[in-house]
Amino acid sequence: MIKYLVTGILFLFTVQLEGQENCKKLTRKRVGAGGNDCCIEDASLADSMLISAQLYWKDSLQKVHAPFGLPTSKNPHVVILYAPHYVCGYDTVFHVPIWVQYKMSNSSERDNELTRVDCFRPDPRLPANQQISHADYTRSGFDRGHLKPADDSKKNLVEHLNSFVMSNMAPQCGYMNRQEWRTIESYVNGVSRQDSVKRAYMITGSVVDENPKYIYDKVAVPSWFYKIFFFQSTSGNWYYWVFYVKNDDVRAEIRDFENELLENLKSIDELELLTSTNFYVARRKQKKIEGNLYSGHLFSGMFSHGYSSSYSDF
Repeated sequence: MIKYLVTGILFLFTVQLEGQENCKKLTRKRVGAGGNDCCIEDASLADSMLISAQLYWKDSLQKVHAPFGLPTSKNPHVVILYAPHYVCGYDTVFHVPIWVQYKMSNSSERDNELTRVDCFRPDPRLPANQQISHADYTRSGFDRGHLKPADDSKKNLVEHLNSFVMSNMAPQCGYMNRQEWRTIESYVNGVSRQDSVKRAYMITGSVVDENPKYIYDKVAVPSWFYKIFFFQSTSGNWYYWVFYVKNDDVRAEIRDFENELLENLKSIDELELLTSTNFYVARRKQKKIEGNLYSGHLFSGMFSHGYSSSYSDF
């Protein structure tokens, strides 16, 4: 019942959003890299969905996006933010998401006519002293890197706009974000939409050192990023893949990057030690997944198209 109620509300919001073509933009000019193209009214309505999710839909959203439980840690500064299409653990001191978790969409749930609409803005669920704005990254030399990807947020315009709240952003080096990270995102999106995959989930996170570098003494710069892609095949078996990527601007050739992924391959236990995080609180189900670390997906030549976003279509 809750699922259909949420779907209906999202549909109504989407209808309202799609009716505003000639509108006042959230920012009237592009400020630094990746300014904003969304309408003020659209952003406001999308914010309302975030607030509603935080207030009323926590339990139902956890069941959708984290059937094995949300990540947990002893970090007292992490607050959990609920959105209709993902759940986020946000560090209020580092001002970056430590993790996001979400159920991945299949091809039938995707609006292929929806083009990118930048809508970087503070998260309305956070108090002002914990918020980050678009301007906090401007001219820093770092990209505003999505942990919940914008390209995997295209069920409707509401989902897409809400992937741009700044609580979903972490500083990423440009080459890493636009080449290496984008290619991994595209690759796993393509795998998750194959007929042999029954359902798929993603945990994406940032690893911040004890004494990190900061942007303008405010936003911590992670040293590594990771993805845990876990999925159930149509045969009923569960598998997981781990990608562990250094946040740097070293321009590696695609085969060298593949070898780096192989060298940095981690089990979930190893990643839990590195991040001081427990990723699956349902321990019985954790063993079911952890017993199937599938490293066969990491091999030289896996990215046959080079650095590309085209893997989503295979």
